[in-house]
Amino acid sequence: MKENKTTYYCSTCQKQVTWHYEPVNHLKQALLSVITVGLWLPMWLGLTLVKVKYCDKCQSPLSDD
Repeated sequence: MKENKTTYYCSTCQKQVTWHYEPVNHLKQALLSVITVGLWLPMWLGLTLVKVKYCDKCQSPLSDD
């Protein structure tokens, strides 16, 4: 988990909080892609390219709004 100094507003905590990214479990994604005969590949690509910020306090996703 990479430490970040910038803050975002968390609607769950109702305050400015620090945040982090959750790493993608590539082994799990590869296994799902094999089991679904490649149908999971677009989801894996989306999870890899789109980084979601999570609140350090409550672990809920943060919005850029």
